[in-house]
Amino acid sequence: SSCPCTPITIAVIKFFEMTVVTASDLSICAGDIVRLNGKITGGTKKGKWIGGLGTFIPDRYKSDALYIPTSLEIDSGKVLLTLMSEDPSGPCNRKSKTITVSIKQPPKIYAGADQIICSGGLVQLNGTVNMGLGTAIWSGGKGTFNPNNTDNKAIYIPFKDEENAEYITLFYTSHSLSSICKDVSDTVRIKIDKKSYLSAGSSMNICDGTSLKLDGSVISGKTGVLWLGGTGIFTPGANDLKALYKPSVLETAKGKVELLLVSTSGSACPPDTSRIAHIINPVPLIQFGVDMPKACPPHCAVFFDSTTIAGNSSIEKLEWDFGDGRKANGVTPKQVCFDVPGTYDIKLTAVSNNKCSSTLKKEKFVETYKKPLASFSIDPNPVSALNPLVEFSDESSSDVISWKMEFGDGKLDYTNKKNKIHVYPKEFAATYIAKLKV
Repeated sequence: SSCPCTPITIAVIKFFEMTVVTASDLSICAGDIVRLNGKITGGTKKGKWIGGLGTFIPDRYKSDALYIPTSLEIDSGKVLLTLMSEDPSGPCNRKSKTITVSIKQPPKIYAGADQIICSGGLVQLNGTVNMGLGTAIWSGGKGTFNPNNTDNKAIYIPFKDEENAEYITLFYTSHSLSSICKDVSDTVRIKIDKKSYLSAGSSMNICDGTSLKLDGSVISGKTGVLWLGGTGIFTPGANDLKALYKPSVLETAKGKVELLLVSTSGSACPPDTSRIAHIINPVPLIQFGVDMPKACPPHCAVFFDSTTIAGNSSIEKLEWDFGDGRKANGVTPKQVCFDVPGTYDIKLTAVSNNKCSSTLKKEKFVETYKKPLASFSIDPNPVSALNPLVEFSDESSSDVISWKMEFGDGKLDYTNKKNKIHVYPKEFAATYIAKLKV
């Protein structure tokens, strides 16, 4: 062209996008995992989390990573984390955002130790909780909480039907005003023991020398038992309701046994007791004798009784046994004759007005001798007047120990000789009657 050329300068401007980093503060409950909500946009989408001693999952370079705080951070109650973008290309600078992760402590709650109460009793609760704002509430059971179920030391009044249950379970639950940590709960178990009621049985009258058959019983409830108060001997033992009891000498002399039956369940209920007294009646002390314990037949003896009994008791009846089938009841006979030779066992039984009896037997107490048999032979017989010497040979029974001979002529021989010799008069013939007494 004929026109002169004019140079033109063209400026090219390049714009770089600015990096934007966003993240917001978070709150978690101790023990929970932090879900980070970081985001990087604009000039770059890359960056990493700075700070924190815990663990990032999968790593620090993921803006929405998971973060597990350390125990130190949990105890401190917070952790500061910064999301830093990488340095973008161009003139724009890197960007960052710092957030605070608040770590709330969960409520710790304790409903107290399990308890055992007696039927009809009350439960003194003792719940504890460490939490900020909020309350804890009792629940469970059919009974009522006094003054209310928000009082940690409320008194629980069981419903009547609950006494038949093995346990009552009560719950103590936190009720936080914050939604960060979940409510927690603890339980306490209440066992209700039923009171046992005992009976020591009925009072008994026994005789001295006999044992008591105890008749204790558990009227209601379940419990072990123990007999107390006695100084005698329990068989098989003092923890047997139906034991045999042998009174001591002291109790016998006193005339009474006092026993106490006690429950030994070891439950929350106070032990029940039942007291009983048993009477010990004396037995007769038998004594008797006879005026003539040994004699030849006819042997008639007179018996006498001197039996006694202690205290206010009296002898009601005597029963004699004379050892030959004959008996006498009620009174002592005036005279008893024993005609048959031999020994006799005499037995006397005395019965008191309390029907206590004792017996004394005296063996071979009475003896009736066997009557001896006298017999002899004469040699010679008849005898000559020329030689009137006669020998008397004893043929009496073997139990004879004394011989007295009357020769019939007025002469006697009382010497203790079995065989006798006698010379009769020879002046005249005569007949003599000889007698032997043994």
